Amino acid sequence: MKTKRILLSLLTLLVSIGTSAYTTEIDGIYYNISGTKATVWYKTASGNSYSGNVAIPPTITSNGSTCNVTSIGDKAFYRCPGLTSIEIPNSVTSIDKYAFYECTGLTSVTIPNRVTSIGERAFYGCSGLTSFEIPNSVTSIGVYAFYDCTGLTSVTIGNSVTSIGDCAFQGCSGLTSIDIPNSVTTLGYQAFVDCDGITSLTIPENVTSSGRSIISDNLKELHIKKYINLSAQDNLIFGSVNKYFRSIYLYDESPTKAMRILSDYQGSFTATPKYDVGPGILYVPYSEDHSILAKYKELYSGYNYIAEMNAFELNVTEAGIASFYTKDPILIPDGTLAEENENIMAMFYAKGISGKTLILKRLKGVVPANTAVIVLANPGTYSLASLETTNVVEDNLMQGVLTATPIASLKAEGGYDVILTLGMGKTGGFIGFYNYTGSTLGANKCYIGMKKGSGVKELSLQFDGEGPITNVEGMKVVVEEDSDAPFYDLSGRRVNRPVKGHIYITNGKKVLYNK
Repeated sequence: MKTKRILLSLLTLLVSIGTSAYTTEIDGIYYNISGTKATVWYKTASGNSYSGNVAIPPTITSNGSTCNVTSIGDKAFYRCPGLTSIEIPNSVTSIDKYAFYECTGLTSVTIPNRVTSIGERAFYGCSGLTSFEIPNSVTSIGVYAFYDCTGLTSVTIGNSVTSIGDCAFQGCSGLTSIDIPNSVTTLGYQAFVDCDGITSLTIPENVTSSGRSIISDNLKELHIKKYINLSAQDNLIFGSVNKYFRSIYLYDESPTKAMRILSDYQGSFTATPKYDVGPGILYVPYSEDHSILAKYKELYSGYNYIAEMNAFELNVTEAGIASFYTKDPILIPDGTLAEENENIMAMFYAKGISGKTLILKRLKGVVPANTAVIVLANPGTYSLASLETTNVVEDNLMQGVLTATPIASLKAEGGYDVILTLGMGKTGGFIGFYNYTGSTLGANKCYIGMKKGSGVKELSLQFDGEGPITNVEGMKVVVEEDSDAPFYDLSGRRVNRPVKGHIYITNGKKVLYNK
């Protein structure tokens, strides 16, 4: 009988240790003490009962000894849906696995700048978090660390992180962007899968290895700064890619190495090049002799087209309209190629003149070589890519110059009486082509030459052709009295709250909203 009682007591003790394991409880927080260090611990392995705000002290006193709180231990706040915020002291250096697992009510947490690691599934399923800052002290983010944190809209990753674990941010559907710091050398398997809001991702140049399928199907742009070393069994960085994926930008000038990254991706592209379709664009580094482009075309011909990056830089002022001319064919930026056309940029050539109106026809996908064009875009600087194409525009009335050219030379060579250039009229505030009174036309600018007897010294603009940009007579800066009329974006969708500096259509006219 005595032996049975002893065995029963030992069993009870073992069960108690297996389900509790903390060594002390102070002010409602459980700790595991080891020497002079204290780890925040769990009360029971199946879950805890913390709620509201919890403030963890930097030190505690246990059995007369002072202990520094140095870590948030395994399962410390495991499945505490009532926990809303947590204050972590600067004494803490690690957040261990499952620390805040499925704390769905957690909305606020600040990680001290002494924490060096965020463990496996540390914030798994914390759907209440909307922003998270990982300090510069952290060097590793564990597997599934932020898995299914669907409420996250902003994450800042510190510049000391070297590894991002498998599925670390998988399912963070609220994220629209994420910057991977240059310190990162390893990206885990499916690290950003199901982050449907992220449409552009840059893999920094120090990344030397990556698991497969790191990106989401909704990604439209992938920037690869350098060759990524992938193992034989894990050589597919892209996973399953849907029809919205448009562009891969390669910055490494070593095509042979880059082919290992892209080798399994060729089948995802349509076989027939179509310049009005988005998928299948591979951007490569620009070179004056186009030798890098030639190497990529030889080694990797499966893309719809291969283009050179940064071949031409275009500055669009607040007027939202510009003209440009270059000898190289130019790929129109992705906004005009996407199915969900955001009208980031639209380009037109001059198809004809009707009276004193210049009829502009919209180009799709590519601007052929030696083609002068008018550009509609929101203000900003755009890097336009060059590519090889045999497309031509034969009926363009606009011409252009590659270098600054005297107006007198243009008149003499073409037999012109008047040189018209894009500008703002002196009356009415409309943008059109007007008599150029300067002595020199700037580099990469467009012009229209009018011969003697034409009587034309100015032309209004009519954007005629496909899409919603039709019959728009010039552009005018919106003044306050114009604002009662409805506004539409360049896709024809009504805009209830127009934004200053953006381009809209109202009363049949293209306008720059300037209120």
